[in-house]
Formats: sequence, C-alpha cells, structure tokens
Amino acid sequence: MNFKRGFEAQISADAVKQAASALASQILIKARGRVAAVDSIRTIQKTGLQLGLYCLLVAGSLGVVVNGSKLIVDQIHAKMFEMGYEVAKQNLPKKIQTASIRSSVE
Repeated sequence: MNFKRGFEAQISADAVKQAASALASQILIKARGRVAAVDSIRTIQKTGLQLGLYCLLVAGSLGVVVNGSKLIVDQIHAKMFEMGYEVAKQNLPKKIQTASIRSSVE
C-alpha cells in the first residue's frame, strides 16, 4: 500500500510539474506577446508624436512665410503708392481737374 501511494504521489508530483511548466510557458508566451504589443503601441505613439510635431513645425513655418510675405507686400504697396503720389504731385499741371487724381494730389 505504501509503495502504491508513494508511486501515485510521484506521478502526481510529476504531473503537477509538467502542468506548471506548461502553464509557465503559456504565461511567458502571453507576456512576450503583451510586451511586443506594448512596444508596438509605444512605437506607434512615438511615430504619431513625431508626425504631429513635424506637422506643427511645417504649419508654423508656412504661417511665418505667408505673414512675412504679406507684410513685405503691404510695405512695398505703401511705398509705391507714396512714390506715385509724389510723381503725380510734381508732374501734373495745376489746371488739370480730374476727379480721381487731382482731389488726392491737392
């Protein structure tokens, strides 16, 4: 009887070890899968963050260029208007009465 119980206990211990080993390997596989999933999520987040920052940089650069161009064009327009005003004021005879030019010249 004792031999039989000892043998059954040995079989049970071996079965428990095998089951524990199988369970541990399954847990390890799942953990590796989760780590891989977390790594890919982090990679996606990092890539998304980099893309977002790049888009902000490009949009900011374009905004600066557009606003700078607008300011320069406005300054050129104002300067050319002043130059045209001076030319019209100096070169038009006093007797010319035009509604659009003479009223602004005098």
